[in-house]
Amino acid sequence: EGSFRLIAAPSEAGGAADEVAEEAYYETEAGGETTFVSKHFQVSPASFYLDCHQSLDLNITFQSAEVGSHSCPMLVECDSGETKALTATAVADALRLELQRWPTLSKPLAPVPQDPRIS
Repeated sequence: EGSFRLIAAPSEAGGAADEVAEEAYYETEAGGETTFVSKHFQVSPASFYLDCHQSLDLNITFQSAEVGSHSCPMLVECDSGETKALTATAVADALRLELQRWPTLSKPLAPVPQDPRIS
């Protein structure tokens, strides 16, 4: 049992010991719930208390304007100082939209062939 919090994981790139892998910060809602916020992920609650044999669901929101695989290494830290590594991973894929109809056009638009060089 104890108090827990999410913290940014230390960098593995051989930098300073206190250098983190990804810049992160906390936001606290009006209701008091704290969220761990990184470049592409938001995880809440970022701090919580658990009794023995108790569990908790973490809510993870992913948002990216960049196509590709994204991850956020973090640690779950207990008030005893013990930590457990946790990594959130998500993939952002490309989205293609085609305008087929417009209110001011009298007939539907024909689809444009996709450029094979663009995924």
